[in-house]
Amino acid sequence: MTSLNENDKKKLINRYVAGKVTEDELQAFFGLLTTNELDLLLEEHMSLEIGSILEEKQIPKNYKKSLWKYSAAAAVLLLLGWGSYQVLYKTPVKQPIAKNKTYDLQPGSNKAILTLADGKKIILTGAQNGKLADEGSVTIKKTKNGQLVYHAGATPSTQTTAYNFIEVPRGGQYQLTLADGTQVWLNAASTLRYPTSFSGHERTVELTGEGYFEVVHHNKMPFRVVTKGQVVEDIGTHFNINAYADEQSIKTTLVEGAVKVSTSGGLSASEPNATILKPGQQSSLKGNRIDIRKVDTDNTIAWKNGQFNFNNENLGSIMRQISRWYNMEVVFENEQSKEKVLSGIITRSVNISELLHMLERTGEVKAKINNHKIIMLDK
Repeated sequence: MTSLNENDKKKLINRYVAGKVTEDELQAFFGLLTTNELDLLLEEHMSLEIGSILEEKQIPKNYKKSLWKYSAAAAVLLLLGWGSYQVLYKTPVKQPIAKNKTYDLQPGSNKAILTLADGKKIILTGAQNGKLADEGSVTIKKTKNGQLVYHAGATPSTQTTAYNFIEVPRGGQYQLTLADGTQVWLNAASTLRYPTSFSGHERTVELTGEGYFEVVHHNKMPFRVVTKGQVVEDIGTHFNINAYADEQSIKTTLVEGAVKVSTSGGLSASEPNATILKPGQQSSLKGNRIDIRKVDTDNTIAWKNGQFNFNNENLGSIMRQISRWYNMEVVFENEQSKEKVLSGIITRSVNISELLHMLERTGEVKAKINNHKIIMLDK
């Protein structure tokens, strides 16, 4: 390509992020990485999602090697203002955190245990694709992309309602489609109890941990998610519930449609302990009090899309998420460090040592790995 002026370079970055660059433009973009020009442009254009650099389908083979030294910066946009950007992109690479590779764990993956109505347990990670079991008129299958799907028969079963239970361990995640077509994504350290088929006047499931629901709406058969102390009823919706026992509150975030959130037993929106959420709102239940605030839903459901997305989030909360995904204990030398606030995006697909190294490059975090434990050092 001919030489680019400043305006052309900004357009080039925009085209790259949008995935519309030609091969020549792609070469020009990577050429910017070898100079300080990209630094200067990003200073004026910090909203770009540079994390997409790591998508292999967009990186020619002859550039992968030269881009390796930028992998950490490309995989995380962890910002505490411009000063932290400079730390991320300009600090020389330090000694890897996990010198002993025995403790350099890989990220979580699709894994879960299914318990059938008769008590039989199926380890889904190793189960073959195809039919796993029949429960009355319902067939349970595992798809080739590792999802659990319930297919209701043409004739509803007259037998007593059978319940299944799926448990996703720490270091895991799983997706399933219920018999009514509702899709559920479960995060690490989560469980869901649900009927194999739905009948009667309501569809009720029980959740611990975190789940994202895309509900098939049925006016005459509302869909309800019960957690400890809370009931969420769908009014045609996509929503996320975070109900981990080690979190201070239960957070319900509405992405699309509407939901009614109430404390257990309060299912009328006219009651003080019930409210209806609008898209982009998040309820926080602590005790019997429900507070509502506006949130960025992309942050909330980032886990479902393979990312950690932190927006002015304290380090204690960040490390709890990391602890669940990598199945590692986290210990803070200084409890006050938990209150440090960070913002940014980190892929969930890297090994733990690389993720911690990304955090360290902000200049605000220092960590080490000791056996199966992450120790957050006093800084």
